[in-house]
Amino acid sequence: MFQCKFPVRFSETDALGHVNHASYYVYMEEARRPLYELVNPGLGTKTWNLIIARTSCDYLRQVAYGEELRVDTYVQSIGNKSLTIRHELYSETSGYQVAVGEAVAVYFNFQEQKSELIPDDLRAALLEHLITV
Repeated sequence: MFQCKFPVRFSETDALGHVNHASYYVYMEEARRPLYELVNPGLGTKTWNLIIARTSCDYLRQVAYGEELRVDTYVQSIGNKSLTIRHELYSETSGYQVAVGEAVAVYFNFQEQKSELIPDDLRAALLEHLITV
């Protein structure tokens, strides 16, 4: 599991006073950074090898400006050429789970412009972060 914390900034809220739905995708994207570093050490764009094929988010509770969020990130499943990443978002302020999200990442060769099999050594590293839901 990877864990990241984020303070909710005023700019991430909307006219209703809670975090705008789109901001959750930014939190989840940034929470994938440790996983990206595992897959692509150094995060070099010339050697980048993942693309996001799908994302989703279920909103469970409202979050307001000034709260602190914690995002727990896991590998939910590993296929031949892709993996599903699960994000669980919690308000550290209230103690509640506030959202659950997923992202499907495809192992991708940008020079060839095609997906590729996840290498065995990477698969082994990803398995260390696998959970079953």
